[in-house]
Amino acid sequence: MGESRPSPSWGGEATVSRAAVMQIARLVEGLGALPLSKRRQVESFFRAHPVEEARRALRQALEEMELRDELRRREAPCLSAWLARYSPTPQRANSSSAQSRT
Repeated sequence: MGESRPSPSWGGEATVSRAAVMQIARLVEGLGALPLSKRRQVESFFRAHPVEEARRALRQALEEMELRDELRRREAPCLSAWLARYSPTPQRANSSSAQSRT
């Protein structure tokens, strides 16, 4: 069997290479959704296994972890208060469903 080569009609090896770099970067960007408690672990991993193509994506992911954590800390008390105020209590939910049946 011969070695498989990319078809020139879709850009050849250069296109595959650019696509692979973009996929790596997208994968690393997804790390931004992890909780801030995982930051040291992520940094340690990429120190031990540097990925030159994803340096910028890694910086952005680490920043996103911090921003998400800051948003949680800032907004959690307001959200909790709003939920406590507007969420039906179990007693209210049961009585309103009982009233709707009559």
